[in-house]
Amino acid sequence: MNVIKYYNEDFKEIADKTKAHWLLDIEMVNKDIKIHKLYELSTDKVEEYMTYKEHRIGADYYYNKDNIIFENALVNGYDTGMVVRKDYGILEIYAIGENGNSEGISKSYSFNNKKIQENLWYKDELITGYYNYKNGNIAEKTLADGEIETVKQYYPTGELYVKGSCKKIYNGYIYKYIKEGLWEFYILDQGYEIRNYKNGKLTGFYEIKNLNGEIVYKKEKIQENCKSYFLKRLGFNGKLYKTIVLNGDFFYYSEKRDDLDDFNKYKY
Repeated sequence: MNVIKYYNEDFKEIADKTKAHWLLDIEMVNKDIKIHKLYELSTDKVEEYMTYKEHRIGADYYYNKDNIIFENALVNGYDTGMVVRKDYGILEIYAIGENGNSEGISKSYSFNNKKIQENLWYKDELITGYYNYKNGNIAEKTLADGEIETVKQYYPTGELYVKGSCKKIYNGYIYKYIKEGLWEFYILDQGYEIRNYKNGKLTGFYEIKNLNGEIVYKKEKIQENCKSYFLKRLGFNGKLYKTIVLNGDFFYYSEKRDDLDDFNKYKY
């Protein structure tokens, strides 16, 4: 016996199937085992999972029934063991502990079998890991004390491009990592930008140094609650240009702007 249910975009059950965003097809195998197929009607995405006594015990997520992009095993409603997914052009393999936490080593591969990411997790905390970007840049992440994560990113040629720290914030749904403290950005063969962050926004001071470590530009007393103002940046040609800071971080123009006045007072 099958039961069909309809849901709106907010996943609230509705009776009018013409207004449905989701369709849930429940196959009743017996009183304990049910097979669920969840269709997103505006796309060709399908999720299929089995429940035993109302607990999910496994799931597949795929396109058009023949291209599985996600599969996992669950115990008591938690991902447990190995999870494999291949959406976004990437194959991911990672392990989940008995409480549903990330546990052990996770790996990601592009479809040319090139490993692009490897992380070590313990009780859902990232201990250390790296990410190899498509352009060849490599990023390293290391957990410092459970709340602060240090980040390093390298150019394809091996030079350190950026280093800094992030503070972990839980927003009630997911953890977010926001910049905190000193960050250093290396402009290849030109110099350095030294930025100070508080709660993810530029604050305190900002300075540019040349390759000899000499300060060529500095702004102090930057307030993180400023909505917009102008600062100078260091370009790849070694010249300073001016750009705008919006809501505490740089706004990148499509072209370098050198016609903007540096700020004398804050714009709110």
